[in-house]
Amino acid sequence: MITEKFRKAHFLISRQNIPLIFIEMLIWIVSVGGIAFLWNKWLISGPYGPYRWIGMDFVPYWVGVRQMIHGISPYGIGTTLKIQQAVYGGSAINVDPMMFVYPAYMFILVAPLGLLPLNWAVALFAGTLTWGLINLILVLAFQWSKDFSHRALLGTVLVIGSLPFFVISISKGQIGYLGMGALFIAWRFWDRKPFLSGALLGLAIMKPTAIIVPVIGYLLWSLVKKNFIPIFGFLFTLMILMVGSLLAVGNWIPSYLDVLKTGGGAPVIWSLQALVYPWNIVYIVSVMALLIYAVRISVHQGDHNLWMSAFILAGIAFFPMRWIYDLFLGILIPSQEKDLSSLSILSVSLAVISPWLLILFPESSRWNFAAIMIPLAWSLSLITMVARRNNIPTQ
Repeated sequence: MITEKFRKAHFLISRQNIPLIFIEMLIWIVSVGGIAFLWNKWLISGPYGPYRWIGMDFVPYWVGVRQMIHGISPYGIGTTLKIQQAVYGGSAINVDPMMFVYPAYMFILVAPLGLLPLNWAVALFAGTLTWGLINLILVLAFQWSKDFSHRALLGTVLVIGSLPFFVISISKGQIGYLGMGALFIAWRFWDRKPFLSGALLGLAIMKPTAIIVPVIGYLLWSLVKKNFIPIFGFLFTLMILMVGSLLAVGNWIPSYLDVLKTGGGAPVIWSLQALVYPWNIVYIVSVMALLIYAVRISVHQGDHNLWMSAFILAGIAFFPMRWIYDLFLGILIPSQEKDLSSLSILSVSLAVISPWLLILFPESSRWNFAAIMIPLAWSLSLITMVARRNNIPTQ
């Protein structure tokens, strides 16, 4: 009798989900189709003539993984030339060097796309990232408020604020957004499926720039709470990825460390070099003070959401990559909050649309300004979260 009731309930739930599944499939198809349409339409001038903007940053992992399939190091000069040939039509001349600057353990994850033609691989990857962005906007807008007008406002702000990141990052196939999605889902699964949550963290560090600090924070919280299951899940995924990559090309770690020494053409701690002394010290001390204060409240109240938000802020404040690639990670700072107060909605809205201020600055100083301004904007959101925990009125 119980089994029969369970089957009926499961059948009804499945039928109720059919429209949602259909809508999600439609959004995904449109997203992939849109990227495929733009593939040969969105061109910019380069050293050998026009070249494609769509999927430009996806090319290094696609070429690198294809080389690994044949047992060739993705960090070699030959691989770099192949990458530049695929992007520009020849070697890089006074432009972004376009190198493989990622841990080779991404091999297993990217290998299926490496078997596809480049245009198909780009359409699937960047289209799926676009689909994920649309879903994130909808989830956050509905979660942050129960009021319809507030939801409409938040949805509009999120769409406008995400456009710069779509144009500069997602449409180019930045793999950091895959890590961002993995971190977001891992955070959601923390209580229900701790092993899976930890396993997703292994995928989150495919591009260990700004996201490495939140991952470390996540693992530290597991230690604080003596919950070692997420750590086992993380190590399990990391072991699979490492073994797969080592079997493909042998010990790639020394070559990767050499790439890190050169910075892959860009400084590692870019945001700290964007400010002159003593302002860079003031910046460091301010962010660290907010991190320590939020961590103290988190431990006292057992609030892992505030803990993670503080570590995400530290990640984007200290280790963002060049341009604004990794700074969209700031959207995760309030991503677990519900029913935001008026002040919180205002602070989140200001942080979300802050990248549009960059058009007021010349390109020579635009990205240095972004590396400082956007984390500071998100710090206001974290401050409202801290105030909420301290029962300070934020209406």
